[in-house]
Amino acid sequence: MENLSTIIGGRYDYFQFGVGVLIVTWISGLFKDLIYGIFSFVKSRFYYSARLSFPDLSFQQVLEFVAAQNLIMGTREVSVTTETSRDEGNSIKILPSGTQWFFYKGYLTSITRTTSEKKQLNGMRDDYLDLNIYFGNKQMISDILEASRDHYTKMNQNKTKIFSLDQHGSTWLCISTQNKREIDSVFLEKEASQLILNDLTNFVNGKNWYVRTGVPYRRGYLLYGPPGTGKTSFILSIAGKFNKSISVMNLSKGVNDSNINNIIQKCQKDTILVMEDIDSAFVNRNSQNVTKLSFSALLNAIDGLAASDGRILVMTTNHIENLSPALIRPGRVDLKVKFDYATPYQIENMYKKFFDKEFHYILDILQPKLKNYSISTAQLQGWFIGHRDNPMELEDTIDEFIKKSESDNQSLFDDSPNTQTPTDKKDEPQQLQQQQEQQEQIPHTTDLRKRLILNH
Repeated sequence: MENLSTIIGGRYDYFQFGVGVLIVTWISGLFKDLIYGIFSFVKSRFYYSARLSFPDLSFQQVLEFVAAQNLIMGTREVSVTTETSRDEGNSIKILPSGTQWFFYKGYLTSITRTTSEKKQLNGMRDDYLDLNIYFGNKQMISDILEASRDHYTKMNQNKTKIFSLDQHGSTWLCISTQNKREIDSVFLEKEASQLILNDLTNFVNGKNWYVRTGVPYRRGYLLYGPPGTGKTSFILSIAGKFNKSISVMNLSKGVNDSNINNIIQKCQKDTILVMEDIDSAFVNRNSQNVTKLSFSALLNAIDGLAASDGRILVMTTNHIENLSPALIRPGRVDLKVKFDYATPYQIENMYKKFFDKEFHYILDILQPKLKNYSISTAQLQGWFIGHRDNPMELEDTIDEFIKKSESDNQSLFDDSPNTQTPTDKKDEPQQLQQQQEQQEQIPHTTDLRKRLILNH
């Protein structure tokens, strides 16, 4: 009997323990539900949230505003980027990442930045910023957005931001901030400069007309001509004049048929989208970089149904004769402007900009010789700068300068790629597709991004 009582007593102890666990679990569940209910009640009445999505400009504005105000408490998670500036060199910018808490005007506030780890089918990553206000009101959301916009405007006044795709081709990053470049610092033929300026002015100020007439509100430009004739510098100057950023799209860097539309759509608002050396997009080269971008996908991205409203596209080329007529037809390219070797008009304007009036007589000696040769404005600028302290040396060095310029121009001509009119791989016979994929290659180039920074 004692053994039986011992067994029953032991089992009863287990039973009591089990019942105790159930009761504790039930109570903790009730407590959890109570806490969640209280939190939901407080959240619904004292919590306000706004989600900002990249590339909307407010996304970057809020990040930079919060970082600049030193509002964040005990920040342990940050995002670090480097920007290049002519005045400040390489500057490190530390921006909030993850979830960060701070007080704004006495109200508890948090921002949470979320970037998807996996790419979507289109190759892009989603990037969100959740702005949360606790025990405040909806007006606080508007106040932070307005303060962020004012801060961004103040910090970027008289500046031009240059964006480029990251190494995955999924996110636009600001790689440089430059002082605005004045139009008159780019020495072009007056007619060419004024033609583009007038057209852009009409476009920027004419949105209502486009909406009223049903014409797609976008504009495309082709700047063509020899290297060093001012195409890159002019892009930088018109960006400054019209308060635009510049987004440089490298067609060899992660761009393919499935993501090109999203890449273009995710450009910053108020940006000039630049495709440099578009003639090199489909050429035969001995390169390991094989493009995954078909010609038809490029055309559809430029003017298809997914083409963004208000977009300004600028394509550049040194060899317009190698471009497919389909690429530069009206609707894709609305205005073609040639940037040629320096004319006497350009030489005179540049010389008088660089040298004092007392040395202007030297120009009369230089002009008769220079007008007989193909000299780019970039070559002239380098020559003038090299003798800016003693312009009288120009007369002694002009023959050497002309000889070197001619040699450099010939080298550029000899190194130009053998291009061919591109065709859509999808329209070719199956047996030829693999061969074309090996031939159609886009050179990996960062020349434009470097020139936008260095030529400023």
